[in-house]
Amino acid sequence: MTTESWETRAAAKRENITCPFIEQFLDNEEIRITSHDAVEVVDLVQLGKLTAVQVTTAFSKRAAITHQIMPSPRTAGPPCPLHGLPVSLKDQFHFKGVDTSMGYVGKTYGFPDSQTRNLESQPTTDLLSLGAVLCCKTTLPQTLFCGETINHITGTTVNPNNQLLSCGGSTGGEGTLIALGGSVLGLGTDIGAFLRIPAAFNGIYSIKPTVERVSSKDVATTNPGQTLHPRPLPPLKSTLSTQPWLRDPDVVPIPFREDIFQSYKSLNRPLKFGIVWSDGIVNPHPPIRRGLEHIVTSLLSLDLRLRLLLEDASADARKQLALSGEPLLPGILAVEEGTEPVGLLKHQDLTLHGKAYENAYSDYWNGMGGVDAVIMPVAPSAAVRQGKYYHIARTEIVSLLNYSAVVVPAHGVKVNKGVDILDKDAWWLTIGTDDPEIYHGALMGVQIVGRKFEEKVLGIAGVADEVLKAYAK
Repeated sequence: MTTESWETRAAAKRENITCPFIEQFLDNEEIRITSHDAVEVVDLVQLGKLTAVQVTTAFSKRAAITHQIMPSPRTAGPPCPLHGLPVSLKDQFHFKGVDTSMGYVGKTYGFPDSQTRNLESQPTTDLLSLGAVLCCKTTLPQTLFCGETINHITGTTVNPNNQLLSCGGSTGGEGTLIALGGSVLGLGTDIGAFLRIPAAFNGIYSIKPTVERVSSKDVATTNPGQTLHPRPLPPLKSTLSTQPWLRDPDVVPIPFREDIFQSYKSLNRPLKFGIVWSDGIVNPHPPIRRGLEHIVTSLLSLDLRLRLLLEDASADARKQLALSGEPLLPGILAVEEGTEPVGLLKHQDLTLHGKAYENAYSDYWNGMGGVDAVIMPVAPSAAVRQGKYYHIARTEIVSLLNYSAVVVPAHGVKVNKGVDILDKDAWWLTIGTDDPEIYHGALMGVQIVGRKFEEKVLGIAGVADEVLKAYAK
């Protein structure tokens, strides 16, 4: 058992973010340049302390070294489907020889060693076999159970578009990195909208599939014994081509159905949408309403489950916190200490309640006259103030029903302090402030929701995205 305090371990982890192995091939100036984040690089160039040539040379050299040391298939035939593509990983995917912190200080430096540094998650192995270059891991919140991104290792991750606002969570590190152009593709999980929230807050794209479409074998998680609502991972056509169900019996044996995807993307048939303006509990932030109206107008131009996750009374989360003695952060979703875990009969009762919801929504959808997809907000607001994300109903219902969803940015729509007039009685509790200056310029996204195992939601989202881009011009 280590005698170090959790603060000491966290500080040491922060000091060891860059890789000593790579840095032995760089000179001091190149190490200094590549240690800066995107904001610092821009500031230094604008101040004349660095030139664009110096920055490009240093990062290109580091990228070339990374390419040489990362496993990459070399065959005489054509390159693999993802050959050379840089992919970032949320820090719950194991990669041999690298820590998987899960946002816990006690899991840094390979503790416990046998469960992190010597293990590789199945999605990691699949991406490597396809030729992807796994370039970095990204931060996530302590325990994973938070719609924002904060832990004792890297602190609070802010929104790169407006640093007064949250980047979302739990895949907030990926959302921020991709928004800054530091990665073109990131892998995360979405058991509680934890891909969709960062995508919406950062103005990027994400996919929430039906569970068990892609392997989550050996992916770290909190409360791993909770299997009724597993964590869904975003599917790729290329990863499904590897037949992951042969290596993981939990994966359903359904390859990517190109014919369905193309039939909806090509607009060979008229599309019918449902629109969710409000959930009847919290009305949307004015720019969210305006964004929905913008999407409806754009498309017309074409003529067209929470108690289940915490059944263990947060026992697993508290076990991981105890590794280092770090305290539970404010805002983290957890059950009060001393609460007994849910018993078997209560678990069965919750399961039946969940199935009843699925049946009721299925009947309702069948009665909507052939609706292809539903367009709805990801959250009742644009990106929120840090520590102010309260209302998750719009995303949790999609997770509970195990539906497919794609988040697309609302191109051309940002919070505008001169247009979006505050209706305090309707929505101020979800925001926590009435200062329009804070939210000015914030981005937003919407989710396009389909039923289970539907490639067509990808095709429909592609159509909607193209229309939104064209209409924004």
